[in-house]
Amino acid sequence: PRDPAFPRLVLDAWGRACAMCGYDGRLAGISVGLEAAHIHWHSQHGPDRKDNGLALCVLHHRLFDHGVLGLTTGAEPRIRISPLYDARTPAGLAVRGLDGAPLRRPEDPGARPAVEYLAWHDREVFRHAPAAV
Repeated sequence: PRDPAFPRLVLDAWGRACAMCGYDGRLAGISVGLEAAHIHWHSQHGPDRKDNGLALCVLHHRLFDHGVLGLTTGAEPRIRISPLYDARTPAGLAVRGLDGAPLRRPEDPGARPAVEYLAWHDREVFRHAPAAV
């Protein structure tokens, strides 16, 4: 079962702003378009822990879950874009502009992403270039 406190804990830890782009929209004081994302998916036995969560805007959450976006596994994670990603419009190309950018730091140091969860996402979700034949 999911921990019902996970979304609030993650969003609060990241200052209610997207860890990738900084989006922090609110409507009447309530965050809109911002979600708590698991790095190591809950459905794949990832825990409901702050260090396994990111506050992501809905676009970056969806792209992260589809392997378009990933993170390096170092102490200071950087955003990666799948080499398989393609776009033509300015909005689509803006995603490519995130490549190499540092992940924002959470307001709560206990929410820094754990290397083991980043490694799982890189291995299981991120869309790497096909191996050369």
